[in-house]
Amino acid sequence: MVIKKIQIGKILVEKNRLSQTDLDTALIRQSITGKKLGQVLVELGLVKEEELVRLLSEQLQLPLISLQDFVFDPALIHLLPESVARRFHCIVLKKELDYILIGMVDPQDMLAFDELSEIIKQSIQIALVRESELKDAYNIIYRH
Repeated sequence: MVIKKIQIGKILVEKNRLSQTDLDTALIRQSITGKKLGQVLVELGLVKEEELVRLLSEQLQLPLISLQDFVFDPALIHLLPESVARRFHCIVLKKELDYILIGMVDPQDMLAFDELSEIIKQSIQIALVRESELKDAYNIIYRH
């Protein structure tokens, strides 16, 4: 699976959804905090999470999966240890014949993709998930 790298800030400016000044402010905040640009944009209230994930889904040509009413398979969830899932902001969604579908907040994180491939030991495909929904899902599925 090949994920192209996109510059979300540049795209938002080109679509007139963000001013260059706001992008510059967010980039400065990003350099200070070390957070992902999308997360900074949402935290600053410059872009709504929904708009950001829809744009990413469109640009990366990846499915956007809502976790709100998703029915998780406990056997699949445990293909990834909770610590790994939380570190890479991802979750195992389903098993197909020739791959495992993993939901990720940042599908452009190639380090995470490589490590997930090593752990799963099967071909994986990526879908985009909302960070807010993922946090809620963790609280439900990893409740002991």
